[in-house]
Amino acid sequence: MQVVLGGNTQERSTVSHQLWLRHPTPILVTGDEDYTRNELLRLGIPAATIIHEPSARSTWQNAEFSVPMLRQRKVKSAVIVTSWFHASRAYDCFAKAGGGITFTVCTDSAPSRMTFQHWKAGIKERAKKIGYWLEYGMNPWTSGK
Repeated sequence: MQVVLGGNTQERSTVSHQLWLRHPTPILVTGDEDYTRNELLRLGIPAATIIHEPSARSTWQNAEFSVPMLRQRKVKSAVIVTSWFHASRAYDCFAKAGGGITFTVCTDSAPSRMTFQHWKAGIKERAKKIGYWLEYGMNPWTSGK
């Protein structure tokens, strides 16, 4: 099963679609209105394949709200689909929330040439990892992925 994190990015939808073409499993979209779901439908993924969790507003909530849905479906392993710079924090949240479920991460590729926006996203992500360390006890220097 896939878990696609919201964020309204074309890249996450594209990665999810490519992964689904190789392994057509259900897709749980978490944390955005309907952008990712609509994008996956536009790319040809059947509506019956997509499960939507619209309430999450943070990476921690993505995990907190999705893991019970995965357990209800008796999922043993899932692939988290997110952005390259976000993979470590996303993995840590799901690993902490999802005892008994094995998670891996699939992302878009890091750019070959970093722009100011890429640097900004990376710095912002590091700050968020420190915040998650303080709030949820996830040490940013000992990430699982």
